[in-house]
Amino acid sequence: MRFAIPVLLVKRNANEENMPGVESSRDLYELASMIYAESAKDSDYKTRLMMGSTALNRLYNYAPENFGDTLYDVLYKPNAYYAITNQNERWLETRNRKFTDERGWKQCLQIASGLLRGTIKPLPGQFFIKPSEKPDMNWKLLELVGKIGGYNVYAYKLPKAQRVRRAKGE
Repeated sequence: MRFAIPVLLVKRNANEENMPGVESSRDLYELASMIYAESAKDSDYKTRLMMGSTALNRLYNYAPENFGDTLYDVLYKPNAYYAITNQNERWLETRNRKFTDERGWKQCLQIASGLLRGTIKPLPGQFFIKPSEKPDMNWKLLELVGKIGGYNVYAYKLPKAQRVRRAKGE
């Protein structure tokens, strides 16, 4: 089944007017596609939310030289997301718009839309990694911030001054 996405589906509210790096319907489809492709058919809502949150956390919390300055750059950075880099079967479904898991696809669209509109709060973390995987990363810069759906969730360690500002909501 094909799904049409209205161009104005992602409407930003007043406090999101200056969301740098987000370009409405294109970003909605690409973020939903990444969530769908990275998640298994039986993934739960919280696991998919965690996957979508990593992209926004990469975009908004760190320097553009690390991840890029648009959501598209974040998603398509080489080796950033396994499903995109390796074009797995679920990723190809999003390109063909023929979904074997329609309920899952609709949930991914809902999550992506909520994250981009600000009606769903992103979960913490920039990376989700299965405990059995050991990717080549600088582990000294990362801290474990949670475990969701069989994944360990990691975030960059922040310098003490940034942790204080973030705790105060600055």
